[in-house]
Amino acid sequence: MILARSSNRWPGGLRLAIALALSASLLAIAPAPASAGGDAGAVAAGIIGGVALGALAVGAARPAGPPPRRYYADPEPVYYPAPPPPPRYYEAPVCGWEMRRAWDGYRWVRERVRVCD
Repeated sequence: MILARSSNRWPGGLRLAIALALSASLLAIAPAPASAGGDAGAVAAGIIGGVALGALAVGAARPAGPPPRRYYADPEPVYYPAPPPPPRYYEAPVCGWEMRRAWDGYRWVRERVRVCD
């Protein structure tokens, strides 16, 4: 049999901070012995001190969030002196030999001629 668990609403650090703040405020409110000189300033200082300690405890119990993300753009490359131009590639012509008829002044002869496309 599985028993249902109650959800944990308060993280452990926050529980401690609330307990410290509550105990500090209760100690500040505790009655002081009566005196004829008037201790109103001491009571006020105790209350203010208790509230300040409680605020410090709550601030210390909360973990800090992750740092903000930073995005960096890559700078454009700088060339000094200017980069050399890219190599030029030429397509070599396709050449071959062909037999053609040619007139040599007296008769038709067959001669070999180099032909390039």
